[in-house]
Amino acid sequence: MGTAHNLTWSATDAVGVATIKLEYSLNGGTSWTLIVALLPNLPSSYSWVVPNSITTTALIRGTARDAAGNLTADVGNGSSRSAT
Repeated sequence: MGTAHNLTWSATDAVGVATIKLEYSLNGGTSWTLIVALLPNLPSSYSWVVPNSITTTALIRGTARDAAGNLTADVGNGSSRSAT
């Protein structure tokens, strides 16, 4: 196993963000593996043990679902970023 890292996010919505789903990809987004689903939006962080896999194409995806069932997602490569 790898080491633990905190994944953090900021999600807002006019209806209110109900849940967050976090996934990772080791192949540039061709396929995704679930980290955790149905997290409440708060506290906006999750401690994840990174898989011990060698890759140069790893990505993390966060998907937010609001109370009305609408979805939006953002993908990052592990560096700090923010979606607009």
